[in-house]
Amino acid sequence: MTRTPWMLGMIGMAMLAGGCAHDSKKELIRSTNISLIDAVRMAEASVSDGKAVEAELEKEDGRAMYEVELVDAKKEIRKVHVDAGSGKVFKIH
Repeated sequence: MTRTPWMLGMIGMAMLAGGCAHDSKKELIRSTNISLIDAVRMAEASVSDGKAVEAELEKEDGRAMYEVELVDAKKEIRKVHVDAGSGKVFKIH
């Protein structure tokens, strides 16, 4: 799948943005074993014709999780949660 540079830049910016303090975000990033790009690929693979439009690293239930927002084949918004440590896809809604 082809990605435009601006999209990857926006995804990276979304990952660094958020409600955490700077040091907390750094700590959260250090706790990951998979990259943001890999999490986006996993999320896209889990949704029929899914195209990522936003991704963010966040802490959920004490774990680092990527939340990836996608548009599916029906042009509906879907959210996929990917464990940043294991790469396991947890939630699709």
